[in-house]
Amino acid sequence: MSEPGANPWVDPGSEEYVGPQSDAGRSPVVATGPTQPHPGLRSQLGGMTGQVPAMAPSGPRGPGQGIWVVGVHGGAGESTIVALSPHLQQADHRWPPRRGRSEWCVLVARTNAAGLHNARAAAIDYAAGHEPHVMLLGLVLIPDAPGKLPKDLAREVTRTGGGVPRVWELPWVEAWRYHAAGYTQLDATDLPRPVKKMLADLAELTMLDVVDGSKENPAR
Repeated sequence: MSEPGANPWVDPGSEEYVGPQSDAGRSPVVATGPTQPHPGLRSQLGGMTGQVPAMAPSGPRGPGQGIWVVGVHGGAGESTIVALSPHLQQADHRWPPRRGRSEWCVLVARTNAAGLHNARAAAIDYAAGHEPHVMLLGLVLIPDAPGKLPKDLAREVTRTGGGVPRVWELPWVEAWRYHAAGYTQLDATDLPRPVKKMLADLAELTMLDVVDGSKENPAR
């Protein structure tokens, strides 16, 4: 078992190794789930029907740097999360490409049943070690509707969270309903506290200035 927070796919003694760095001004970002593949999670992450969808696909994508945002289903909110920072980049619902190095990655899903099922499928894919180049930072959950989550779905959130290093549960943001990637600019200047915490955590884990503004162009 690797040390908490260590990159399980790169030897800590190698020149490539980049481990999470802590900020003296805030508490370290603690992992609440596994930080390396563990095939036994398949049985723990069985959904409400005891099954999960097929593994998330992987394929070639263009070059980039920063943190890959992987929406595990259509409408997950991948483009919205990416719009929060220039250091976040869309993976187009696929695992990031293999480029001979570890790739930072966060999963994104809605809190409906389909979203949570797909998030578990991606977690199982990660747990099985099928994408050894991926350094999974955690799962971002975006509400599928305003209001309190039903008990059944809340239990699924808990089960799903057990298969990833950490979970960021974001609040309902009404303004995000009007965001259209490439056409409207997402306002990242007055974000809810949980969203700010997610960005701060990602900045701490990667040493990237994730909090620094939006990457999108104004509406055209």
